Amino acid sequence: MDGTRGITGATGSTGATGVTGSTGATGVTGITGLTGITGITGITGITGTTGATGPAPSGQLSLNASGMWPSITGGSSTNTLTDSGSNDVNYYGLDFDPTTSESAEGGLIMPSDWDGGTITAVFVWLAPTDTTTNGVVWGLSAVSFGDGDAINTAYGTVVKVTDNNASTAAQVRISSATAAITVAGTPAAGELVQFKVARFPADAGDTITTDCRLLGIRVTFTRV
Repeated sequence: MDGTRGITGATGSTGATGVTGSTGATGVTGITGLTGITGITGITGITGTTGATGPAPSGQLSLNASGMWPSITGGSSTNTLTDSGSNDVNYYGLDFDPTTSESAEGGLIMPSDWDGGTITAVFVWLAPTDTTTNGVVWGLSAVSFGDGDAINTAYGTVVKVTDNNASTAAQVRISSATAAITVAGTPAAGELVQFKVARFPADAGDTITTDCRLLGIRVTFTRV
């Protein structure tokens, strides 16, 4: 038979927990550097001025007396071939009376670059027998015809110019240009333009007392 179990001794007390050490200090964050200053934006240059538009170019056409004819009503003399004399320069001319206003006509098909605007004219002429410095008054009117236009259309307003002889008979004279001449009708490039030249002996500036002979005209027009 076993003997009696002895009493279990008391549990010893737990020892105290050791002290936790201090957390080390966090290092100081470094200072961020300053942002550099942005440079100033440069000034925008001035825009250059657009140059002025140049004048429209002009063109010229000539109509000689050989291609003209006297008007049926109040016409000049017929265009006549004349020999100049010893040097045998043969030329066509239309003689205009010193007392009665007379006219002659001729036509040109205008270039495809005519702007349809006003024209000017210069008259080439001579006085076969006059030896004074007196003047003659020439005038020009014109009318334009397009496809389908009636041929029986009135000429525009006559514009005149005065030119003087130079004390020598049969000397070629070239007048200054007329002021602007408005072509009647509905002028446009490529149309037929009929021209009418007249002398105006009743005007104060027309003082030549003999026939004046038209050799031709030069027409100046504006191109597009």
